[in-house]
Amino acid sequence: MTQTDFGEFSSEIRRLVTVFRLKASPAEINQLIDAYFHALQRFTVFQLIAATDTWIAREAKFPKPAELASVVPRRTAD
Repeated sequence: MTQTDFGEFSSEIRRLVTVFRLKASPAEINQLIDAYFHALQRFTVFQLIAATDTWIAREAKFPKPAELASVVPRRTAD
């Protein structure tokens, strides 16, 4: 991801916050989004949207970055 993807990425993390009812202040959520963005930057925003969809369908708790990365679909060769 690049900085231009930050808004869309932020929306996905906020979706996870809402679905899993994470209790945090707005400042804490912003810090969490920044930390997750840097930890998951090696993936495309499309991979991360797919990963959040998968996580929401399968899991019952808010993911740590490594857990979210574990469900990122891998790119396939063209």
